[in-house]
Amino acid sequence: EAVFEEAPVVEQDVIFTMNRFGYVKMMEPSVFERNETAVREENRVIIPCRNTSKICIFTDIGTMHQLKMMEVPLCRPKDKGIPIENICNYDSSKETICLMDSFESLIGKRLLFVTQHAMVKQVPAEEFETIKKTVVSTKLNEHDKLLYVGTVEKDSVALLTTENRILKFKTDDISILKKASVGVRGMKLMEGEQIKEVYCINRDESYTIKPGRKKINLSDLKQKKRDAKPEQL
Repeated sequence: EAVFEEAPVVEQDVIFTMNRFGYVKMMEPSVFERNETAVREENRVIIPCRNTSKICIFTDIGTMHQLKMMEVPLCRPKDKGIPIENICNYDSSKETICLMDSFESLIGKRLLFVTQHAMVKQVPAEEFETIKKTVVSTKLNEHDKLLYVGTVEKDSVALLTTENRILKFKTDDISILKKASVGVRGMKLMEGEQIKEVYCINRDESYTIKPGRKKINLSDLKQKKRDAKPEQL
């Protein structure tokens, strides 16, 4: 009886996309380049990666889902693709995506986590190397949610609250911890107050925000210690 061996996968560069309806597909880089304007208009996530990559999906409920690119269809720009929920555990009705990226692009970096209740931490990306489809990305206190996950590339962080109070401090003031930890307090909140925006900037970088009636340049804010008294805008 003949035995047929499965042909080995030819590893190649691809472009992963996801549109606003949660449909995913991959396309060849040359196809993407010829249709770049239209592809960028139609998709909210575009990630250059390999067809053997894994896409990491960090969500607001403190989970990280993995999506194997081998399960994503190779399509033309006009093809619809398939719903992301058909090929991984992410559930758009119960969780919101904070960060999507390929694991390869995260290797060697640290991830910054910020919750609505001002808990912060840094976690080495290697903590998220796993064969499981879903793992806990952070421990959350009761009624708390993740607000921000991103790679650490700036030297300062500014946290803005729902009461328009703001605190800027050094990224290095944030502890490097394990993924299963809650983190440390970034700033003291008043009752009912939450973090609403996270700004990652370099200390003297010019970056203007308008939380209320007047514009504020974050470079004009005094840099303080983590958990110090915030400024009222």
